[in-house]
Amino acid sequence: MLELHVCNADGAMLKAYALGEKEEVLIGRDEGCDIQISNRAISREHCVIERTSDQILVLKDLESSSGTFVDGKKITSLELHSGMEAQIGPAILRFYEAAL
Repeated sequence: MLELHVCNADGAMLKAYALGEKEEVLIGRDEGCDIQISNRAISREHCVIERTSDQILVLKDLESSSGTFVDGKKITSLELHSGMEAQIGPAILRFYEAAL
């Protein structure tokens, strides 16, 4: 199971989330988001992590104003794997295989 670490621009981890079996995890600055990041550079509903019917996790940008980036490239949708990092506004999203 993948775990998401939300980090600041310096790389310090602010919070960790187990992605578990949820079908969808909404990330943004809105209070209704599953993962809320309070920063004006992040859209109210910025991106989402979706679980496909094959149980693959996919990160999708929700047409955010500042974009979602992986390896410096703006993405619309990308399959997640352990070790991947994405950037939304000043926040870094790091994905790791959860240790039991």
